[in-house]
Amino acid sequence: MKDEEVSRLLHRKSDISSVDTHRNTALHKATIKGNREIAHILLEKGANPRLRGNDGRTPLQIAVQDGNKPMVSLLLAGGADTSTRSRDHDRLTVLHEAVLNGDEGMVALLLGAGADTLARSKSGLTVLHLAVQRKNIAILDLLLRTGVEVSARSNFGMTALHFAVQHGIVEIVDLLLKAGADTSGTCSNITRAILDEAVTLRNIETVRLLLKSGAVPSEQTLACFSKILSEVIRYGDLEIFDLLVKAGADTSKMDSKTKGSLLKRAVALRNIELVRLLLKSGAVPSEQTLACFSGVFTGEIRDGDLEIFNLLIKAGAEVSKMDSDTKSKLLDEAVGLGDIELVGLLLKSGAVPSRRPLTCFSLRVKKRWRLGNIPFARQSRC
Repeated sequence: MKDEEVSRLLHRKSDISSVDTHRNTALHKATIKGNREIAHILLEKGANPRLRGNDGRTPLQIAVQDGNKPMVSLLLAGGADTSTRSRDHDRLTVLHEAVLNGDEGMVALLLGAGADTLARSKSGLTVLHLAVQRKNIAILDLLLRTGVEVSARSNFGMTALHFAVQHGIVEIVDLLLKAGADTSGTCSNITRAILDEAVTLRNIETVRLLLKSGAVPSEQTLACFSKILSEVIRYGDLEIFDLLVKAGADTSKMDSKTKGSLLKRAVALRNIELVRLLLKSGAVPSEQTLACFSGVFTGEIRDGDLEIFNLLIKAGAEVSKMDSDTKSKLLDEAVGLGDIELVGLLLKSGAVPSRRPLTCFSLRVKKRWRLGNIPFARQSRC
C-alpha cells in the first residue's frame, strides 16, 4: 500500500483498518516506512494498532524491532498492546525484543507504558534472564529498579543468578544478590546448587559474594571441589578452600587425596594459615609434601618457613627422607632463632652442623645471653 493509496483511503472515509493484498493495513505500511505523520492521522481516524500483518507482527512489534522510539510512543498513545507476543517459536513480547536488542531507551519507554516484566518466553525466560544472558548491566539495573521478580525461574528452574554465575559476570552477580536473589535450590539441567556451580567454575569472587550473601557450603560443595582438584590444582584453589572452610564447610568429609594435594600446594606457596587448616582437617604430610617443602628453599628461607616445618613434623612428616641440604639450611635458621626444640629435631633427623650455625650461635651469645644456649650448644656438639 503506497502513500497515495493511504491518502485516497483517508479521503474516501472507508474502513481505515482494511488490508491490502499482502494483508497489511495502512498503519502497518506507515510504521514500516517510519512515516509518523500518516501513522498519527490513521490513529486519529480510528486505525486499530493491534492488528497483525502478513508476517504476524503488529505495528508496535515492527517499530520496536526497528528501534523507532518516536513511532513506538505514538503507537502506545494510540492503544497498542505491549503484551502481544511474536508468533515464532520463542513467543516473545515487545519488552523481550527490546532487551534482546540491547536498546535501553526502548526498554525504559515500554516499562513506562506498563509492559509486563514477568512475562515469559516459551522456554520460561523473563526479561531479567535475557538481560543477564546479554550481559547488559545497564538494562539489568533498569529492570531491577522497577521491582522485577529477581528469582523467577525458567522452565528448567534457572534463575537470573544461575546464568550470571555460569557466565562468571561478577558485577551482575553482585547486583542480583543486592536485589535479594535466592542463592538456594538447584535447577534440572545443572542438578547442583548455585554455590557448587561457582566452585566448579573456580570463580573466586563469585564464591566470595555468594558466601557473603548467606549461601551455605554443603557436603556436595566439597565433593564438587574435590572433583575438579582431582584433575589439577590451579591458582586460586586454596583461596576457594579457605573461603569454604571459614563458611563452615565440613572438611572431615573431604577425601584424603584431595587434602594431601592441597597441603602440598599450601606448602609450596608457604601459606602457614592454610597448612595449619589442612593439617587440622586431617591432611597427612607425605614424602612428596616434604619434597615440595625442600623445593621452596632453592632461594632464601623466609619468615614462617620454620613454623611450617614444625607443623609438618608434628603431623607426622618423616624428616629422615628430607634432603640434607634443606635440613642444614633449616638448622642454620633454627640456630639463628634460638629454637632449641627444632634444633634438636633437625639434628636427630640427620642435619649436619656447619660453621654457619656456630657463627649464628656466637652472634646470638654476643647480642644477648639466653637461658637455653648451653643445652643448645651441647645438642649441636660443634
